[in-house]
Amino acid sequence: MAILICSIVDGIVQEIKEGTIVIAEKDITAVGYDIENPNGLEDENKKNKTIEKYRHINSCYFSDHTIVPLRFGNIVEDEDEVRNFLNKTYIQLKTLIEKVKGKVEVVVQVKFDLKKAIEEIAKHVDMSDKIAAGKAFYDLSEKHKVGVYRALKKEVSTLVADYVETSKVNETLIINHSYLVEKENEELFENAINNIAEKSDDVLAFHYIGPMPSYSFVPFEFSKGLFALINSARLLLGLNEKCTIKDVKTNYRMLSRKYHPDINSGGKEKFKEINEAYHIVSAYCNTKKAGECSFAKEVIESSFVNLQNNRM
Repeated sequence: MAILICSIVDGIVQEIKEGTIVIAEKDITAVGYDIENPNGLEDENKKNKTIEKYRHINSCYFSDHTIVPLRFGNIVEDEDEVRNFLNKTYIQLKTLIEKVKGKVEVVVQVKFDLKKAIEEIAKHVDMSDKIAAGKAFYDLSEKHKVGVYRALKKEVSTLVADYVETSKVNETLIINHSYLVEKENEELFENAINNIAEKSDDVLAFHYIGPMPSYSFVPFEFSKGLFALINSARLLLGLNEKCTIKDVKTNYRMLSRKYHPDINSGGKEKFKEINEAYHIVSAYCNTKKAGECSFAKEVIESSFVNLQNNRM
């Protein structure tokens, strides 16, 4: 018997149904369920059923709580291992919770209709000339891809907190984006996507998936130590070894203005890094009762020990 952990929930929650496991530490809860034979996941049918249950549990808690869904396959032996995990990664988990609080993930896929594209190309190109036909198909695909990119940037950029472009694209799936959207903006976002779809050529098919838990926006570094994580974030924000939460906010605002993509066209990745660093440092400093926050290694490590020893 083992436990498959589905997600981390902000707050203390109860079991949603028989078989669900909830393990709380401080003000967060790991939710999951028992699986009899972890090796059985090698069977495709059993794996698919397990994934379906994993997603169902996440969806149930997601409807009323902020959750950080863990990647499928996080299997532990017992509850003590889960508690140890929650304590060791408390700061990181609270950082991710703050990042996705009040937000949902939606996926926008744009598919290039192969049959309609060929019919359009055939009007102008000799289809027996495979080189010419292939080039025409590629050019048409790129033309539509660029057009959709521009429309998305114009229509939805102000409605999203973050987005990622997945690498799972091909000659027919030309756009595959995941967006992190405030819940209050989700209807406006969907309307904007529908508006783009209506104005697009019928050779394109738009697919809107969601809202759902923020699967694409909670990267988690299990191997990175707490001091290394917090200290690198502190250095990125240009903070001294001792500072106040006001200093954190001041430096963050200054850097976010400097690297905001609307101002600095080459600052997109840096802007994301700064936001991540701010969430990490804020989560750490908010655990301190005093007005001043110290980033000395011994202080961070002692905080880590306190997190382990102060169970609810």
